[in-house]
Amino acid sequence: MTSYSNFQKRYDPEKLRKKIAELPSLYSDMERTFTISSNILTAKQALSLVYITLYFQYWETDLLTKAIAQKAYSQNYNGEWKKVQEFLETQFKTPEDFEKKYISDYGPHDFFGNFLPKAARYIVMIKVQDVNKVKKKKVVYAQYHRGYKDKGSLRLPSDFHGIRPYKEKEDRRQNVSHPLLSENFSTVEDGALGTHPIERRVTL
Repeated sequence: MTSYSNFQKRYDPEKLRKKIAELPSLYSDMERTFTISSNILTAKQALSLVYITLYFQYWETDLLTKAIAQKAYSQNYNGEWKKVQEFLETQFKTPEDFEKKYISDYGPHDFFGNFLPKAARYIVMIKVQDVNKVKKKKVVYAQYHRGYKDKGSLRLPSDFHGIRPYKEKEDRRQNVSHPLLSENFSTVEDGALGTHPIERRVTL
């Protein structure tokens, strides 16, 4: 029987920790007050990002966690997105807590052989933003339109064939365990950037 330590040799989580610790140092002119974000494309990537956030302070990860939860909601928790939401709802205090749950669900072979190497590659997609830096907003000019803007949304009475059955969309965003999001959740666009005025002292 293959031991747990043999699986761990395939990809040591310590390598991932070192890569994450290097992230803020790439921004030498930035103060130690920042938040992280990333574009979110797939459920597997989102699950890796959930794991990566556990290496940061919670006030640095609320925007990214919110974007992941919003993405899972927009995907109706279908397929692997249901698993992503399950991990979002689980209260992890350390990366090791995540590792134990993942290994319990998928096994050590998947964690050390597949999950960790992919998570290491996704680190390059993490964006670090200085919360003290004033963002330059794009100038929005007034736009003038001619004619109707409904684009065919109006229908003749003959086009309606009864009332469509209404199905309430499942929304589990309020169940996210993040301390800054569990009580108050507002929608955000995927990969959105933002700020939070709490200073962090890096202790990775």
